[in-house]
Amino acid sequence: MRCKRRESGYDDRQGGIKLRRTCLALESAAAMETHSGKEASRKRMTPRTLNVLTALIGLATLALGVAWLIYTWIVHLEVPYFAIPLVLTVPVIVAVAFRNCWD
Repeated sequence: MRCKRRESGYDDRQGGIKLRRTCLALESAAAMETHSGKEASRKRMTPRTLNVLTALIGLATLALGVAWLIYTWIVHLEVPYFAIPLVLTVPVIVAVAFRNCWD
């Protein structure tokens, strides 16, 4: 790859002007833009598929939490009230974590 040259002048002590040539580092910019073959060959899911999977994982986690609440209510004859906000918020956290693995 060719470098573009830019001339810049500066004064030396005798009053003359010397020209200095500098090369812009295009090679490093091109190297930063290239991707490895492993990353380029990786196929991404469509946004619709990703949204459906995220919703299903969130609903499955919510169903698991509600089933655990019902189970503890039947077996221990009491509802763990501290767990109700967790059962409602953990599925959102799990769905977002799953979504961030693909984004």
